[in-house]
Amino acid sequence: MHILQQTSRGRRRRDHFECWEEVEQVNLSYQVLAHEYQGSNLSRILARLQSVVRLELMDNSLSKLSHYTFPLCEYLNLANNDLTSFKGLPFTPNLLKLNITDNAIKSLKDIEKYQLLTPRLQVILSAGNPVFFEKGYRQR
Repeated sequence: MHILQQTSRGRRRRDHFECWEEVEQVNLSYQVLAHEYQGSNLSRILARLQSVVRLELMDNSLSKLSHYTFPLCEYLNLANNDLTSFKGLPFTPNLLKLNITDNAIKSLKDIEKYQLLTPRLQVILSAGNPVFFEKGYRQR
C-alpha cells in the first residue's frame, strides 16, 4: 500500500507500507478479488509473494492463477473459487497441501502433470468439485 501524504509545504510524500516480498503468511480470503476493481491490486500483490509459505485465497471467484509462481509455498487454500482445471493453478514447486474444495473442476485430465510440477505434494483436498460427483471417477 502506498500512502500519499501532503507535507506542510504542500509537497506530496510517498510512504511505503507494503513489503509483500518478505511475507510468509497471507490471507486474502473473502475479498471478491476477481472483481475488476480488485483485479489490478490482486495481480500486483500476487506477483510479489516470493517468500509466502502459507497462502489463503478462499471464496474470491478466482478462475485462473497459472501465471503466478510461489516458489516457497507449502500450503495453498483455493477453496470456494471458480477454478475449472489443474491448468489454472499457480506454479508451487514446494507445495505440500492444496485445498481446492468447492470449485468447478470437471476433469482430472491434468492432475498427473500437476503432480510432476509439485513433487512434494502430499494432500489434495478436492471435495465438492463436479468431477467427483461422476460415477466411477476413482477408476480414472
